[in-house]
Amino acid sequence: MRLGRCPRELTPVLRGHEGEICVDLCRLGEIDTVGAFAIGRAIAETVGVIVISRGRDFGRLTELVSPALQTPMIKLEKASLSTTIFGRIGIAVVSIGQEAFQGQIFTGRMFVAGGHLLRHPRRFRSTPPVATMEQAGLAAMPIVAVMTFSCPPSE
Repeated sequence: MRLGRCPRELTPVLRGHEGEICVDLCRLGEIDTVGAFAIGRAIAETVGVIVISRGRDFGRLTELVSPALQTPMIKLEKASLSTTIFGRIGIAVVSIGQEAFQGQIFTGRMFVAGGHLLRHPRRFRSTPPVATMEQAGLAAMPIVAVMTFSCPPSE
């Protein structure tokens, strides 16, 4: 069963009533964490709601999503143009730094692997690299064919 508009329609109905309200979930069927979160969020804003469910699943799922229900929803405000520009520049600079760091890690690991290979040359197995090169070459064939026949001849 899909919840669809159920959580959106349940919130105004629950807000309109005073006193205790009983929500029967016995015929709901199976429910996952997203469904438990949606129903929990709709019910969380109302006082005096009693939930009836057939299985223990809804109770366990409610316990699982309850920390997320207690956190306030984040409301984002539209940032100014200068804030957006400097924010994007900052994100790009951080990304460049992370890429450089990851490149250094890769280079270091390659040097370590090369050192191990020089110390123990008998441990090098030639079959996996050759198989990888073969697969990469076969995977590149369609791209090479398209590039070959789609480019105009040079003069």
